[in-house]
Amino acid sequence: MMKAFVREEYGPPSVLELQDINRPEPKDDEVLVRVRASSLNQGDLDYLYGKPFLTRMGTGLRVPRKAGLGFDAAGEVEAVGKDITRFKRGDAVFADLTQFGHSAFAEYAVAPERAWSHTPKRHQL
Repeated sequence: MMKAFVREEYGPPSVLELQDINRPEPKDDEVLVRVRASSLNQGDLDYLYGKPFLTRMGTGLRVPRKAGLGFDAAGEVEAVGKDITRFKRGDAVFADLTQFGHSAFAEYAVAPERAWSHTPKRHQL
């Protein structure tokens, strides 16, 4: 289990709920990261509010298709799928999760290997 901010509808921050949800398990080509930092930017707010209305063409017309939020994540590799070659447990990484589930506002995020990059040594968390 893990904690994550989720929502079932578009609206202001009050629609967000901190819930216990199942921790994702990485598939063969995925990396599971313990999120240590995330950011809040205009894209996150657009997805939260569902505005401008055209945003909903990609996220769900009446209700969001994905409950999670958060584009940008940085953290530490927790586990890797069997096909992963670039990362190992403990590596410091970051990603833009826009195309991979918007899941940075949670304790863990999972995405394909191509989504993640190593954090430069001088900037490691």
